[in-house]
Amino acid sequence: MTGLLTEAASLGRDEMLASDRPDRMVWPDRTWEWASLRPENGTFECEGSLDVEAKDRWFVQAIVASPALFRLAVGQGSLYWLGLNDAADANLDGGWT
Repeated sequence: MTGLLTEAASLGRDEMLASDRPDRMVWPDRTWEWASLRPENGTFECEGSLDVEAKDRWFVQAIVASPALFRLAVGQGSLYWLGLNDAADANLDGGWT
């Protein structure tokens, strides 16, 4: 049971981090991604619904309460970019320097 739950947790985390949404990319010719997929607000709401993918992704990366963290414009609050891949599109490994 422990092995099964450990594998399920790992798969769940991977699913929450994975995204092929085009709006996640900061620049088309780079691998930088926006840490937040919902810049409008910190509640992940959009047009009367909840953006579950954005909420899951943010939850697995960090939990925050400040709506300013979600703004994509300079001078509007905090601005965070996320780099997960190198120039060859291979996942970065925090175990290497």
